[in-house]
Amino acid sequence: MAGISNALPASVTINELTTVAAEWALAQFTDATGQIIGAPSSNATGFANAVNQAQANLADISSGGPASFWSSNGVTEASCTGGSPPVNCDGLERMDTIANILAACVESSGPSSSACIALLTNTGSSTFTLAAAHVMATNPVANVAALFAIQSGSPPFTPDLTETAPDGWEIALNFAPSGANFDGTNFLAIDAGGNVWVPNISGNTVTELTSSGGLAGNFTPSGASFNGPDGVAIDAAGNAWVTNYGFGVDEEGGTSVTELLAGCTTSSCTADNFSNANTSGANFADPIQVAIDAAGNAWVTNQAGNSVTELLAGCTASSCTADNFNNSNTEGAGFDLPQFEAIDAAGNVWVTNALGNSVTELTSSGGLAGHFDPDGANFDFPGGVAIDAADNVWVANVDGDSVTELTSSGGLAGNFDPSGANFGEPIGVAIDAAGNVWVTNIGGNSVTELTSSGALAGHFAPSGAHFSAPDGVAIDASGNVWSANAGGDSVAEIVGAARPVLTPRVACLKQTPAHAVCLP
Repeated sequence: MAGISNALPASVTINELTTVAAEWALAQFTDATGQIIGAPSSNATGFANAVNQAQANLADISSGGPASFWSSNGVTEASCTGGSPPVNCDGLERMDTIANILAACVESSGPSSSACIALLTNTGSSTFTLAAAHVMATNPVANVAALFAIQSGSPPFTPDLTETAPDGWEIALNFAPSGANFDGTNFLAIDAGGNVWVPNISGNTVTELTSSGGLAGNFTPSGASFNGPDGVAIDAAGNAWVTNYGFGVDEEGGTSVTELLAGCTTSSCTADNFSNANTSGANFADPIQVAIDAAGNAWVTNQAGNSVTELLAGCTASSCTADNFNNSNTEGAGFDLPQFEAIDAAGNVWVTNALGNSVTELTSSGGLAGHFDPDGANFDFPGGVAIDAADNVWVANVDGDSVTELTSSGGLAGNFDPSGANFGEPIGVAIDAAGNVWVTNIGGNSVTELTSSGALAGHFAPSGAHFSAPDGVAIDASGNVWSANAGGDSVAEIVGAARPVLTPRVACLKQTPAHAVCLP
């Protein structure tokens, strides 16, 4: 298992708990038997990060007990059984419960025991508990009640879920490490190393988390001129581009975009700020989102300005050129409270118009490619937008409690609200490498997963995520699903639940041929 050898301690304990940690953190790198684990060389980073997470956040492979993450976040057996358990109790309780289910079979008389038969039957496995664990990790909402009932009366791992079956076997974590200074966490982006960047709109800083949720830094360098930092994107060089929305922070609103230059550390960070004052033609007006194209241009949606600004590649603090595309100079654009955006494989920019109940497509040079509101789209305050491998465009309808799919030419592919999706003001959209669509429900405190055909794959509301108005969402190269809790000043992660994608987003656009989403 390349990539693991250097991380192994002098001794390793293999038990049901360490098995759960490995199978969940490495779910996207494990075959159907649950026994063969590995990754292509193209995704060495995602694999290494998954291995690190298994040990840092889930189980201590030396002792065979819980990882230090739990105790450092106040989670112990005693605290989880108290009246006000810590946020992350649910994650440890689910881990222990799954381990207890496996133990009921492992410690039985053999494959013909009732516990083993129930485990293997309800996971569709043959003779391996590892295969059963893998199925539970990758199909977390299947046969939950039946599997929950397998546990023995004296479970070996505690604290566990003793009375009620969970919504599924997903394991979710919540991160708000000391020093992160989270304050208004609406959006996030993931860099090439798997680190998570989170602007703090009310705190006027940007926080970087490690791939396992630890603190990498909280930045407010000279030159950043943060004013309600909100949207964020990472370019191919590792620079972090941040919109200064300003609303609620500065009565005049935001009029700038900040670039945190690659290499920021807690002791050193350099930034450039591009504003209406120093960047001719920018015309920023409450800039809310930013996306980077394959050429390195930064595209910014201006919510108050009903426009999109393009900062041309090569911008520096002393020299920057910008173009602004609006309803006056781009006939038919129909911009009306433009918010979210995504870039397709051809470099075209797709923008949702929240008040216009429509989607606008600009060409890579800023011309109008189309303005779309096809019959049946049912656009209703459209929010997040993401583009799949076929260049189809997926849009969350915040007020419509549905998700719309457009074809690459702007026609209607479908409008989806399957039974059990439990959409509650769906807002953020991310697509994994299997084509599954992950949607945050800002009003429902949950995440919904749709298949590539719009059917329900799962609806997740684990208390361990501590979802509080989850907004921005992203998937990393380990298959973890990350969301920013806009109402909770924290970041949530569902461990190993999605097919890994190459990060940052622009990395897929720079491939030949280009893709909007791709495998590492």
